[in-house]
Amino acid sequence: MGASSVVASLMMISFFMLNRQLQADAALSAETYKSIDEANQSGPYLGVVIPNAFEMNPLLQSPNFTSTNLTIDVSGRRFRFGTIANKKVILVMTGLSMINAGITTQLLLSLFNIEGVVHYGIAGNANPSINIADVVIPQYWAHTALWNWQRYGQGPETELPLEASGDYTREIGYLKFANYTVNASSSAYDNLLNNIWYQPEEVFPIDGTPEERQHAFWVPVDPLYYNISKKLEDLKLEGCLNSTTCLSHTPKVARVDRGTSASIYLDNAAYRGFIYNKFNVSPVEMESASVALICLQQRVPFIVIRAISDLAGGGGADSNEADAFLTLASKNSVTAVLEFVKQLSASKEFVKQLSASNPLQLNVALSTETQMLIEEANMSGPYLDIVIPNSYEMDLLLQSPNFTSSNLFIDFSGRRLRFGTIANKPVILVMTGLSMINAAITTQLLLSQFDIEGVVHYGIAGHANPSLNLAHVVIPQYWSHSALWSWQGEYRGGWELVSENSGVSAMHMTIMPNSNKAIMFDAAGFGQSEISLPPGDCRRVFDERDETGEYYEVDCWAHAVEFDTETAAIRPLKILTDTWCSSGGLSANGTLVQTGGWAVGGRSVRYLSGCNTCDWEEHPMFSTQHILPNGNFILVGGRRMFNYEYIPKGGGSNDVYFPLPFLQETTDPFENNLYPFVFLSTDGNILIFANNRSILLNPTTNKIVRELPVLDGGSRNYPASGMAALLPINLSDPNPKAILAEILICGGADPRAGKLVENGIFVTALQDCGRIDITDPKSTWQKEMMPTPRTMGDLLILPTGDILIVNGAKEGIAGWNFAQDPNLTPLLYRPDNPTTQRFTELKATTIPRMYGSTSMVLPDGKILVAGSNTNYYYNFTGVKYPTELRVEKFYPPYFDPLLILDRPMITSDYKGKMVKYRGYIVVEFKLKKAEVDQSDLKVTMYSPPFTTHGFSMGQRLLILAIKKLDNVESEFFRVEVVAPPSAEIAPPGFYLIFVVHDGVPSSGIWPCGNGKVPFIVIRAVSDLAGGGGADSNEVDTFLTLTSKNSVTAVLEFVKQLSASKNNENFISSFHTSLYSLDA
Repeated sequence: MGASSVVASLMMISFFMLNRQLQADAALSAETYKSIDEANQSGPYLGVVIPNAFEMNPLLQSPNFTSTNLTIDVSGRRFRFGTIANKKVILVMTGLSMINAGITTQLLLSLFNIEGVVHYGIAGNANPSINIADVVIPQYWAHTALWNWQRYGQGPETELPLEASGDYTREIGYLKFANYTVNASSSAYDNLLNNIWYQPEEVFPIDGTPEERQHAFWVPVDPLYYNISKKLEDLKLEGCLNSTTCLSHTPKVARVDRGTSASIYLDNAAYRGFIYNKFNVSPVEMESASVALICLQQRVPFIVIRAISDLAGGGGADSNEADAFLTLASKNSVTAVLEFVKQLSASKEFVKQLSASNPLQLNVALSTETQMLIEEANMSGPYLDIVIPNSYEMDLLLQSPNFTSSNLFIDFSGRRLRFGTIANKPVILVMTGLSMINAAITTQLLLSQFDIEGVVHYGIAGHANPSLNLAHVVIPQYWSHSALWSWQGEYRGGWELVSENSGVSAMHMTIMPNSNKAIMFDAAGFGQSEISLPPGDCRRVFDERDETGEYYEVDCWAHAVEFDTETAAIRPLKILTDTWCSSGGLSANGTLVQTGGWAVGGRSVRYLSGCNTCDWEEHPMFSTQHILPNGNFILVGGRRMFNYEYIPKGGGSNDVYFPLPFLQETTDPFENNLYPFVFLSTDGNILIFANNRSILLNPTTNKIVRELPVLDGGSRNYPASGMAALLPINLSDPNPKAILAEILICGGADPRAGKLVENGIFVTALQDCGRIDITDPKSTWQKEMMPTPRTMGDLLILPTGDILIVNGAKEGIAGWNFAQDPNLTPLLYRPDNPTTQRFTELKATTIPRMYGSTSMVLPDGKILVAGSNTNYYYNFTGVKYPTELRVEKFYPPYFDPLLILDRPMITSDYKGKMVKYRGYIVVEFKLKKAEVDQSDLKVTMYSPPFTTHGFSMGQRLLILAIKKLDNVESEFFRVEVVAPPSAEIAPPGFYLIFVVHDGVPSSGIWPCGNGKVPFIVIRAVSDLAGGGGADSNEVDTFLTLTSKNSVTAVLEFVKQLSASKNNENFISSFHTSLYSLDA
């Protein structure tokens, strides 16, 4: 609707975010209702609402939070129950943005017995008197991204469209873009973007009349909560990033006047200055005002506590401070929340108010009567949900003879749900009110409570398409929320802290098939870790010098864990012998086969299966392990082990070693040939690279086939510790003469670096990379240069076929305190680009990851990064680089929010199914595209590696040949690909299958897909969104006509839907049936 169309056309977009598990019955299950009812009997609870995992995890891991081990999952949210300072709490994570915060808070208050809400997290800061790591507690919150965008030529004296009817106002004020024009060539400069006017939210209080709107801009926190928060002003907060880096000021808790939220990541100094001067705000972030607005409507007391992570663009131009201070700010916000809950629990004034409060305030969960009405209504479902923004759009439908009311309506959470039929189809009508937040929470309430088969959203809208005219009805195929912004720069990846404490330092890591579980372990001889074994399950550590076996020590600390990559939960695992500097890989049946280590551990083979209770089995260093085409493993090298062997079956022993003089020849005074790089070539030979030389070995005849040219420039293996990978194997040609196998080796160190570092001299690491085709006897190394030097990094193959380089140092070698100057900046290497255009620097981390660090590709395409311990034993204080137990996830550039329409979602379920060599694999996937060009599509298979000491053993990615691509129906596609031709190309085992569209991968195939609730949006054009004349907006004239046309279209659509025997094609047939719109 004219300038307001920027807002009106957004109101339905939130529906894309409402994932459903069931299509025909989206209402809560009886089992979930029962769990909620039982939990509510133990209430009331304090709701603790948290935006992101990196803010929630420190609270989950705090000793001040006691979990009851009860979780209830509803609508994609997990509600966790526990206590803080004897106060019963429910923790829930919302996810980023105002919409997610709104629907999560609404679910919390609608389903559970909540006495109040505490919302906390990190924030940017616009107030010059507030510093990084300070904790701020505003008295008022406002949503400052609900705008009326005025057309060019109009000004402050011009009445806004629909202002007379109370939809919009000029009372709050506006931003004039021309005031921020730079390098203007004339004193009379202007800006075509003109003005945006700030608007209050429509609110529908629970104790008001349903559908009767009120307005709110500044929402106050609860006065009692705010008074209690004064006791936090002397709270001691953390001011150091680590043992060597501290802030120049002491962080404080400050109660401030105002805070503001918008679905905008603010990193712009000009807007920061404007919003501070205009509104006197301190924290600026993306969720709190939404929580405030929901609590206001539900009449629930709330408070918001935010710790400052960045200056919202007010700092230096090079980077945003959040990159460095996110973790510190998250910790301080948790510290403040814990103290607040403690003070709240002890407050006599609060207890007095609680006992005298209105029952409505104490229990906003659905009443028994309302639940019964909902259950009775659902027996007559499923329903088609008709979602309508405003009363002038809804009233025409209510008055239509084509709508038959059943005279049933249900009021809850300020909304009225009206039941009836259109063309014999049962429908529920509901009015949302203006704005994305209202549309989102209303739709979420409906989908979480009622049996909904699909959603139709209709109303009026402005339009930006010159080929459309006023009073036309438009039905877009795709919708997007175009006001979720990051106000700056190209997306070069992102970091998320997922755990403060992994229990052990992750020197070794892999992921188990068909799961989200990573296995992490360190050495068993490093003494105390940060997680103990279960009571009574300690291990005996025998003295090898004692032949009687009578002398041993008892070790009750775990040195291995199972780490849940989604929840950060850890389960201790028991290793019997020392795994220091060992190797491993996944077998053909998915068992982790792990070999070697230190002392007795050096002669051990360990097995770990992927069940929820499995632990290590063992059978009686510095070696490398790789799976072979027959499913066995080859084990190469080790300290003073100049040979290789084949790993026996579980429980057996192996006395057969094959001498390999090559390993002795490549040993120098500092070794530099440990953890040799081992790869299975496409011709079945094994490449072994040690120091700077390499050979091809035939594992069947145990003969050396040939030696490759020397890779000059320095040493590449441990402790020089370069990185290596077999580049993606391209199978797109179904009948090749030969299948190419290329090796990429990057970084390392001068062979003398080990000797020099013993004298305190840290030599710069190598900066070059070498690349060679190992299937071509005439091939030579081709050199390239990385942007920065690196040793001890990891080289991972992404699902796209690009290479990620992460972790490491710029100076020194691997070992305890043998390196410095951590390389914090990941690199993206695109192997198919021209030589000079292959490397791109990505977003840096703030956590040093050097000796003993690991990383791996997760099934969803993110990167798990963990470990780093440059010290003997675990040491957290008084050292330059403390032992690192924090776990991060890195989001590669294909997670750019702007690429969301290019991200496929696999709908096939291949879990547990076998793929035959040279067979065909059919993969079905969903993509928000009308059609897909085969040239934009890739299907890749990835073999997850075992990673340690900078080498990902067994890592392999195949690009499969596409035989056929079909468009099954709108947004659904089927691609048939050719399976790998042999075990030499793809050794037996578990692989992740990805569909990659235009450089953006799906999640891997071993998880199952999720269902969705079908929906459609129908909008009638009421104005030209600023494209008409300057005098007035067309909506004032055409609102009634276009509302009428939108209702006409909806009625015809439901009629067609009701009559359709094949609902899959009803949308396309509907387009041709609109012939009688009012002109």
